[in-house]
Amino acid sequence: MNQRGLWPLVGRAIALDLNSLLPVGLTGALGVLIVQDLNAPESAGGMLVGAFFVAGAFFILLAASAIDRYGWNAAALAGQATTAVALLACAVTPHPWGLLLIGLSLAGMGSSISQPATSVLLTEHVQPRRRGFAMSAKLAAVPAALLLAGIAVPALGETVGWRASFAIAALFPLSGVVLLLRFRPVRTDSVLEGRRDVGELRRPRHRALWLAGTGMLLGSMLPGVVLAFMVPSMVDVGLTPGEAGLLFAVLNVASVLSRAAVAVLADSPLFRGNAAIMAMMTLGGLGAALVAVPALGTVLAGAFFAFTMGWGWTGQAFALALKTFTESPGGVASVMQSGGMAGSALGPILGAAAVHFWGLPAAWVLSASASVLGGLAFWSLPSPGTVVHRTREELA
Repeated sequence: MNQRGLWPLVGRAIALDLNSLLPVGLTGALGVLIVQDLNAPESAGGMLVGAFFVAGAFFILLAASAIDRYGWNAAALAGQATTAVALLACAVTPHPWGLLLIGLSLAGMGSSISQPATSVLLTEHVQPRRRGFAMSAKLAAVPAALLLAGIAVPALGETVGWRASFAIAALFPLSGVVLLLRFRPVRTDSVLEGRRDVGELRRPRHRALWLAGTGMLLGSMLPGVVLAFMVPSMVDVGLTPGEAGLLFAVLNVASVLSRAAVAVLADSPLFRGNAAIMAMMTLGGLGAALVAVPALGTVLAGAFFAFTMGWGWTGQAFALALKTFTESPGGVASVMQSGGMAGSALGPILGAAAVHFWGLPAAWVLSASASVLGGLAFWSLPSPGTVVHRTREELA
C-alpha cells in the first residue's frame, strides 16, 4: 500500500474513534453545566465518566469474538449507531441525574466496540511495515481532537445548553454510520500474511495476551490520575489556578506531539519491540513520582514526562499485541481495549481514595508504581515469532 492509500484509512479510523469518544468528552467539558441543571452532587461528573469506562471495559470482553465473527465494518457500524443513540438519550434524559448513568454506560459500550474495530481495520488493510505508524497515528489524533473539543464545547454549552450539545454531537456518529455503509475496502493476501483463515478464527486464549491486557490496564491508570490531579498538584506548589490551567493545556499539546513523534518512529527497528514500550512507561512512572515531590521544579519536570512518555506508548502497545497474537485480531484488540478502559476508570477512583486517606502525593506514587509494573508486563511478552509458531503447532 502506498502512502496515498494509507492516509484515508488512518483518517477513517481517527474519525470513527473520535465519534465514539464524544460522549465522554462532552461530559468532561460540560460537567459543571450538567451538575447545575440537574441539581446533581459535585461527584456526579466523575461517576458519569467512570460509568462510560467501566461499562465499556466489561462489555467488550463479552463481545470480543463478535468483531472476528462479523467483521470490523459490522462491529464499527454497531458501535457508531450505539453512540448516536446514547448521545440522543443523554440529550432527552429527565431528572433524576442518575438516569444519565444509563446513557453514558451505553456510550461506553459503543466506544468499546468501535475502537478495537478500527484497530482491526488498520491491521487488515495496512501493510505490516507501516502498521505501527498507522496505529500510533490513530491514537495520536484523538487527544488532539478532544483537547479542541474541550476548549470549544463549553462556549457552545453556555449558548445552546448541554442537552442541545449532546443532540448536535449525535450527527457525528450518524455520519460514521453513513461512511461505514459506503466504505468496504478489499483485503489483500500480503496484508493478511500470518493470519489464520477466517474459518479458523477463535477467541484468543494465550496467557501472554492477558498479560498484555493487564499491562494496558496498569499503564492506563496514569493518564486518569494526570487528568484528575495534575492541576491541583500545580496549585499546591504555588501556581494560580489560571496558570495551572494554561500549563495543563500546553502539556496536553506536548502529549499530542509525543504521540505524533512515536507514530513517525513506530516502524523503525528501535521502536518495533517491547523495549520501547517499557522505556516509555517507566519514564512516565518516573514523571509521576517526581510530581509527588512538592516542589515547583519537580512537579513541572514530572508533569512533562507524565504527559509525554506516560501517554505516548499506547499505539505501540496495540501494534505489538496485534502483531504478536495473530490468530484473532478482533479478540486481541478487544482485550487491549478492555484493559485500557478499565485502567482509565480505576486510575481516578483509586487515586481519589489515595488522596482521601494519604494526600495528593499518594495518588502519584500509586500511578507511578502502576506504570512501571505495566512496563514490566509488556517486557515479559514473548516475541511475535514465538506466539505464531506455537499457534501453528496447536493447529497441526
